[in-house]
Amino acid sequence: MPVMIHNKEYHTVAERIHLLNDLLRKQEKEYSLNTELISWENGVVIMKATLTIITGKSVLAYTGHAYEKEDSSQINKTSALENCETSAIGRALSAASFGGGNEYASANEVENAIHQQNGASSIHAKDKSKFDRNAKLGFGKNENSTWKEVDAGFLLWVTNNMKNETYVSFANAELDARNMEKA
Repeated sequence: MPVMIHNKEYHTVAERIHLLNDLLRKQEKEYSLNTELISWENGVVIMKATLTIITGKSVLAYTGHAYEKEDSSQINKTSALENCETSAIGRALSAASFGGGNEYASANEVENAIHQQNGASSIHAKDKSKFDRNAKLGFGKNENSTWKEVDAGFLLWVTNNMKNETYVSFANAELDARNMEKA
């Protein structure tokens, strides 16, 4: 389901992949989606994604690039490469008109940009003091589960897709707690 940000409709990368699969399956076309790490130096990750669609005798290729800094957000501290790859894929899909809306950037990219512009790190620090790993979420498919019980994939989804800064902060706090347990 698209996310409305500043009265514009943005789709997540997962939604864009779903649009691609649905349309190409109906048209009986084949595609490949490949990513390439261009650079990872001094805490900066640059990725390239190439979507290739085979339509009869022609081959169409669409490219997307992305850039992420390792320390720019809580999620990038542990998953800058994955975050960057997802953004590159989303941009390649948009280049091929699989944006689903009127905007080129994905919902994930726009929320991350807004989050960084608003200085969200100070909000996270305040909210984390209220964080209880054993508290029930109270929303979504895991509403009766505690933060400690939900899988890491759901926590990453919360950090990349939710607008509620407290939930994002709590998901980041749980991810941090799990990383500390591993250390």
